[in-house]
Amino acid sequence: MLLCLPAAPALGRSAYVALAGSSAVAVIDTATNQTVGAPIAVGTQPVAVAITPDGKRAYVNNSLSNDVSVIDIATNQTVGGPILVGSSPFFGIAITPDGARAYVVNNLSNDVSVIDTATNQTVGAPIAVGTGAGAIAITPDGKRAYVTNHDSNDISVIDTATNQTVGAPIPAGSGPGGHCYHPRRQACLCGRQHLQRRLGTRHRDQPDCRGADSRRYGPDWRRDHRRRQARLCR
Repeated sequence: MLLCLPAAPALGRSAYVALAGSSAVAVIDTATNQTVGAPIAVGTQPVAVAITPDGKRAYVNNSLSNDVSVIDIATNQTVGGPILVGSSPFFGIAITPDGARAYVVNNLSNDVSVIDTATNQTVGAPIAVGTGAGAIAITPDGKRAYVTNHDSNDISVIDTATNQTVGAPIPAGSGPGGHCYHPRRQACLCGRQHLQRRLGTRHRDQPDCRGADSRRYGPDWRRDHRRRQARLCR
């Protein structure tokens, strides 16, 4: 089960929850914390949801039917037929900041499918990545996608302009799973691994980690930040 909320502030009153056991998506009104209407039927064993930046569509990974369902947020109804992708699209799905593409990680076929959100069709051949591909995160400028490969213990980097991997996979320790991109430090946080991008090799040695912006984050920013990042920085 994975929950997602629309990023658009005006539309952020609903949370969308993938219900793997019932092949449906539940909608929760975040103002009342009550479900809204009946669950929305999607493909078999949905496990992940991503919502477009404008809050108009939700894309749902269906891991057993090997496809992606599209939900119209305004009507809470599916739009068109399921979009066929690779084998076992699991928890990895991300949408570019401009909303133009959805990147779907296929766990068993070890690749990433790209969906054009204007046509809801896949674009080109799937992008080969590492073994046991799982999670995906896209940089805020939309230029790179980072994919965790659980079984090969590394990270694949995709250039979203060409939809090809860039360079060799990045070693990431044992079993990398969920991750996110840190815009202020231009780094990808992956489990216990902190992969540096253009900022050097040690997070705790970087200017942003040494000199906290206390005016923005408060007087305890440095202390709290170091506590949260203790395992990542060692």
